[in-house]
Amino acid sequence: MDDHPKKTTDAAADDLDDKLKEARLAMEGTEHAAKREAREKTEAVHSERESIKERLAGISKEKEELELAWITLDEKRASVRQTLMPLIEEEKKIEAQEAALEEKERINVVAEERQRIEKERYETQKKRRAVEEKKWEIENSFTKEEGGLEATAKAYQRLLDEEESLYGKLDALEK
Repeated sequence: MDDHPKKTTDAAADDLDDKLKEARLAMEGTEHAAKREAREKTEAVHSERESIKERLAGISKEKEELELAWITLDEKRASVRQTLMPLIEEEKKIEAQEAALEEKERINVVAEERQRIEKERYETQKKRRAVEEKKWEIENSFTKEEGGLEATAKAYQRLLDEEESLYGKLDALEK
């Protein structure tokens, strides 16, 4: 495909625009041209101001959505943390039992008693592994919630930066 005819058309349109501007300036005179340019500038500033205000309203809405999302994620994180705490306590309790059994096993010299203690320790280790697996699953969920909170906070910070920049532009337009 050849864009050559389009380029020619664009160049012709630009040339026509230039000629129209030149004709307008010649016919308006200096005073009317200055008034028109001032009016066009005022309209452009007004249009830009309105555009900025619309975006600021959009940012405000986006921030509110992120705040609500953060609240939801924080509540989930708190719930996960509450679920995790009893498992951590249970794991500590089982580890203490296991350590006590290992100590009994170490000091006991009677083979039958030692074998009974080993079986009990083995069962305790199975319980500990089961608790650890549940804990790991919940910790993964906790990590996921933490990641969601972090992503939400970063998105919120980006909006704050954009908002600050827009307020700066708005202030510059007001001056």
